Amino acid sequence: MRSYVAFAAFATALWATSARAELAASDAGAPAPKAVAPAADLSAHDAALKAQILKELQAQDEVKLTKLREDLRDEIRAEMTTAQAQPQEAEELPEEKPKLQFLELNGYFRLRANLYENLWLGWSAPDPGGYYLFPKPYSTPNGRTEESADTRLRIEPTLNVSEDIRIKAQVDVLDNLVLGSTPNLSAQTPLTVLSQSQVPPNTNLGNLQNASFQAKRVWAEVVLPPIGELRFGRMGNHWGLGMYQNDGNCLDCDYGNTVDRIMLVVKIANHLIIPMMDWVGAGALTNQNAGDQLGQPVAFDRLLEAYQYGLQIVRRDTDKELKALEELNKPSINYGGYFTLRTESNDLVWNGSSGYGTVNASNGGSCSPGSGTLGAANPNSPTFNTQGPTGGTSQLCGVDGRNATFVTPDLWLRLKTRRFRLESELTYIHGNFTINGEQNTGNPLTSNNIDHQINVDSFGGVIQAEYKFLSELQLGVGLDLGLATGNESYGFGIQPGRPNIVGQGAFSPNVAPTVQGSIDGSPIWCPNNTEPCAQHSINAFSFSRDYHIDQILWRQILGAVTDAWFAKPTISYRFLPGLEAVLTGIYSQAQRPQFTPGQQAPLGLEGDLGVHYATDDGFVANLDYGVLVPFGGLSEVTSTQNIGTSVAQSIRLYLGVKY
Repeated sequence: MRSYVAFAAFATALWATSARAELAASDAGAPAPKAVAPAADLSAHDAALKAQILKELQAQDEVKLTKLREDLRDEIRAEMTTAQAQPQEAEELPEEKPKLQFLELNGYFRLRANLYENLWLGWSAPDPGGYYLFPKPYSTPNGRTEESADTRLRIEPTLNVSEDIRIKAQVDVLDNLVLGSTPNLSAQTPLTVLSQSQVPPNTNLGNLQNASFQAKRVWAEVVLPPIGELRFGRMGNHWGLGMYQNDGNCLDCDYGNTVDRIMLVVKIANHLIIPMMDWVGAGALTNQNAGDQLGQPVAFDRLLEAYQYGLQIVRRDTDKELKALEELNKPSINYGGYFTLRTESNDLVWNGSSGYGTVNASNGGSCSPGSGTLGAANPNSPTFNTQGPTGGTSQLCGVDGRNATFVTPDLWLRLKTRRFRLESELTYIHGNFTINGEQNTGNPLTSNNIDHQINVDSFGGVIQAEYKFLSELQLGVGLDLGLATGNESYGFGIQPGRPNIVGQGAFSPNVAPTVQGSIDGSPIWCPNNTEPCAQHSINAFSFSRDYHIDQILWRQILGAVTDAWFAKPTISYRFLPGLEAVLTGIYSQAQRPQFTPGQQAPLGLEGDLGVHYATDDGFVANLDYGVLVPFGGLSEVTSTQNIGTSVAQSIRLYLGVKY
């Protein structure tokens, strides 16, 4: 309603300004409808007084218009900031500061030290695919303890071009750099133990280190009164509790959803209406001159591009509105829906280290791996993307008909009072796509080229309830419940593209199916490349890897919640401002017990205890201990016996500074 009132006031002010301008024009001698000519004997004193009054009224109108613009801009930005905030309040970054200075810097620096004990749960041998639940030490295979420490500096600058225009970015320096991972090895210090320094990390070191400097996001925000706000660029994507779409902006996050997007934020009747378009995949790129690294590269084949169209409708109170409702002892009821449609006609095939477009050509032709790689040659060349001199007509090498369509509704609801919070998010993914036997370069097929229809239906949901006791809300008690569907195949489905023991890879109909005892793998299997496939459905829903519910099982061992339900009671107590202790228990059980490694439903019971400290000026120190008692679903099973599992533990130290 405030938006309608603001718009009416805006229009009234414009009308008043126009009327006064007309009156002023009439005084200058210009004719105006129904205007009465001033008396001939009007004194100079009266004319000056009238001009002064008009000037003051115009100045008042300018002040009102400016205030309306500022109110509209601040209201939309406040609600968008709140709508994309993380649910874990202790992990939020500081709220945006007044947009008065040209350059603002926000972000954090963190150091994390981890001590792990027996995260492979005592397995004596890998699963049928050649994997352990967690990598075992190489040099001491009987060892049970691993330790590691890493660091990151995150910089989030904001350039305030004007009151209505700003540019934001996210840059990581030494992103998750493992301490001690880049010793200076040279002819002078050829051994690690002799190294006297660390060198800057780069991707050529072969030790999973990122480049020293990574620009991850940059986008612009432009207020267009009275319409709303336009945003465009590469930005984070967060919705609801962050169960499915999570921007990874929490202090202990590692992943985060990043989108290439253009969106318009419009506020109507206290609801944000946000249409958007995302570029999911650009396909093959080219430049006017082959091999030219300058100029403007373009995506030259629209049928290889993937797009996503979305609409968000959300009602969410700002922090200021929440505080006002709490003072009035009134509840806050917020809700929203995020709906997306994703499409793609054809796709570049990914084959690991070989890159894109390195598979056999269609219609029985032959195209040796690498020779038809899209984007590696001049597309104007007569030999680009052809089958070669014996291949007949021109065909795309490494292109698969995808014919993909995905529809995803994501609903969010929150009820909040001063003491109580009930919040839920539910997501359903429905769609289909096709795959082709050509994807498997390890066993290429040139005579039985069949498209296979793959169906996707998965669901995930979570409910969080929390109540705070005592006069200063020091004591908190909560319960989280979550559920994610799973595949009709052995393994959990978090890594469907995991290669098997002979190197066969993702979503290929020719890959042998996962077998009993497998931890993960592809859910697709088409015996002898026949259609329909024996296994042609994907039903596993995976929570965001930045949606943390524990310290060990889902965060470190399996990677994300899927094919299971969990219950997580929590109790917390704040001893002093900034000092809090948190105790949680997490029980997890598989949705489809026949497909777990141990072929049983119970997965484990984990207990986590944390002491968290934060100061007003940005220092954060957290110490967390976790112990996991695994159950039968994670047992090591051989062809002759069930060997079982053993307890895992972890200790995590987090030191950080927010700014």
